[in-house]
Amino acid sequence: MPSTACLPMRHYKAILWDLDGTLMDTGPGIFAAFRHVQKLKGWHEIDDDTLHTLVGPPLVQSYMKTFDLSEEEGIKAAHLHRLYQKQYSYQLSISYPGMDQLLKHLKDRGYFLAVATLKGELIARKTLEAGHLDQFFDTICGVTPDHVTAKKSDIMQRALEELSLTTHDALFVGDSQYDAFGAWEKTMPFVAVTYGYGFHSTDDAEPWHPLHISDSVDNLHTFLSNI
Repeated sequence: MPSTACLPMRHYKAILWDLDGTLMDTGPGIFAAFRHVQKLKGWHEIDDDTLHTLVGPPLVQSYMKTFDLSEEEGIKAAHLHRLYQKQYSYQLSISYPGMDQLLKHLKDRGYFLAVATLKGELIARKTLEAGHLDQFFDTICGVTPDHVTAKKSDIMQRALEELSLTTHDALFVGDSQYDAFGAWEKTMPFVAVTYGYGFHSTDDAEPWHPLHISDSVDNLHTFLSNI
């Protein structure tokens, strides 16, 4: 697996965050949107186990793989999904207990905080507002209508540019292989969390050689307070 473990510890100016399964439990809203599109299109029903694997991966690819669609069909399905989330299901998301205290602590210490998510950017903003976490972030970057197939690393780069920082100034926190790979592409240190939907255990995250692995928000708080 690609590794960021060999990157030296340094003084960080910013911490970039994944949203789904890292800052907030967005699963219920994502599940509702997938089921809405599935019923609207008359496609086969998605079982619960499959739904849990769809939190985090690029949305267009998830639709293509799950329903055997072309890229064009996947893009159209993702549009319907995001429209439903924007109107309804974003309200089903909740922030992980203790996350607001952690973010406030980091802001008080002078860190820039940014979100880099494969969620639609408008939906991401509404989701964070619903969880009362938006106030802590200097910028929130997600998928935009003119770049619906963006990679995680593309969005991370845009977040850094909006902060006028480089990859040497930041680390990235996320819960999945997509987050780990994005960090590797940007040569950015990566902190893995296993309380979300991507990595379920230390064994899942270790092959990516993260800087640290946290199994709870409390553990993450302790680690980030000492870097």
